[in-house]
Parts: sequence; C-alpha cells; structure tokens
Amino acid sequence: MKKAVILDVSAMMYRTHFALMGMRNSKGLATGATYGFVNMLEGVLKELNPDFLVACLDIKRSELKRSEELETYKAHRESMPEDLVAQQEYIMGILDGYRIPKYKINGYEADDVISTLSVKFSEDREEEIEVYIVTGDKDLSQLVNEKINIALLGKGDKNSMFRYIRTDEDVVDYIGVTPNKIPDLFGLMGDSSDGIPGVSGIGPKTGVQLINQYGDLESLYEHIDEIKGKKKEKLLEERDNAFLSRKLATVHIDRNVRQAQAAVYDAMAGEPSVFLFYGSTGSANWYAGHNPSDAVMPHPINHALVAED
Repeated sequence: MKKAVILDVSAMMYRTHFALMGMRNSKGLATGATYGFVNMLEGVLKELNPDFLVACLDIKRSELKRSEELETYKAHRESMPEDLVAQQEYIMGILDGYRIPKYKINGYEADDVISTLSVKFSEDREEEIEVYIVTGDKDLSQLVNEKINIALLGKGDKNSMFRYIRTDEDVVDYIGVTPNKIPDLFGLMGDSSDGIPGVSGIGPKTGVQLINQYGDLESLYEHIDEIKGKKKEKLLEERDNAFLSRKLATVHIDRNVRQAQAAVYDAMAGEPSVFLFYGSTGSANWYAGHNPSDAVMPHPINHALVAED
C-alpha cells in the first residue's frame, strides 16, 4: 500500500516558532521557525517515507465561512507573532524547494482542506493509499479510519517524532469518544481555542460521559428528562449553541479541490530543487552542520493552489 502524508503547515510553523523563538541570524532576523520547519520536514520524510506529500494552508480568519455562522469564531485568537510573520514567506519557499504542492480553499480553513484530500487519497480507485496527517489538532481525529491516521506533533518518544492515532481505540484513549462522535462531543464541551461555545458548565469529562451514554446530541435531547438539576437546565437553555457548535466542529470532506490529484501525485518526483540555508560563504549551513543562527534565507516563491468552493 502506498503512503500519502498531508502536512498541517500552520501547526508545524507555530510549533517550531515557539520551540526556537530565540534563534536569530547575525542580521537580527528571526530564523528559528524556518530552521525548525526544515528539521521537522526532514524528520517527516525520514520516518514516514511518503509516496505522496502535500501541504495544506490556512486563510485569513476574516475570510472563513464559519465566521458567518458565528461572529466570534476564532475572533479572540492572537495575531500571528511578528517574528513568525517575517518567516512565513521563507517557509512557503521551502515547500516550493521540496516541490511540495500547497493547497488552500477560499472560505475554508486548513482542517477542511486536509480532510478533503485525506478522503480523496483514501478512496482512490486506482491504488490503495494509506494517509498520515501531520498535525497537532485533536479535531482531525474525527477522520481516523482503516486508511486515515493522525501523526500528532510533539507527542512522540525516543523512537518516534509522533504519537500515532490509527484506530477507534486510539481515539477513545486520546479524546474519550470514537471518531464519529467527536463533533457531538465538541457540541457539548466547545473548544475555547476556536471560540466554539458549546454548553456552559459542560467540560470534557461530563461531555464524554453524556456522549458515550446517549450517542449523539439528538438522542441526548430525546432523553433530556433523564438528566437532572443545573446540567439539564443549561442543556435546555443552550440547545441551539450545542447544535451550532457541533456544526462548527465538523470538518468538511467534500470541498472542491480542482486539479488536486495530478499535482499531488507528482509531488515527490525528483530531488529538492534548492538548498535551504546559505551562509556567507554560500555553503548549505543546515546540511553542513554550521551554526543555523547565521542562516540567510533563500528567496521565497509565493504561490498556492487555490480551490473555489
């Protein structure tokens, strides 16, 4: 079976930025996120050895269609740190240098692009393809099935970069419910990082218990009289919030990514076309083992394949 790896670029950039945020070159330019991104990308290639490799990008919060349904969706998140903004174009250039196609969809976030491409790969009719999603986002665990796996960033051990989520049992161990019940769980407990309200007073522990007992929101509300006290009161008062939150937490798997397969399937042809870090002598610092803090960034190439919904 062939292997496709899908990169959650935002998750990778933020993780490497905060891990190496003090790294700068001799000109004072922040280089940590870029250097860390290359290391992480090389680790992905080494550990997962993909046949196909794609990168998925986010769009501006103001352009998200989910914001039309909930004005506060992701609105409270802090802006991208300036040092990371300054490196973003170089990270895009690195993806170009490795000939990794980049995808984003107007109106939708990277999770939806990742989900759509994951399904396209896993349901390919010409060959069997197993999918690995490199991310730090627990929401994407709702995609896990016999062909779609999650490679969680920052959760690995001495033997691996990642914690792998491969089965329903893995998802239950990680989140508390099976993949198909994750949107219902977020409908109750919400997600403060995304501004998804859920039902006030319902946290992960209670949410897991209720969803495992009743299966989904519809069944829970059909049996609402079995729930007592303040919990029942809040569930009734915030019923609309629960269903809206579930909708917001559900990833889209059917967005229109035009020309995806042709570009994706050529992604790993050939070797990287550029060296990534150059020192003052013109040598490749990263490959030669020189001090990465003296790195000078390559000229970025900014383009992305954009799909209209």
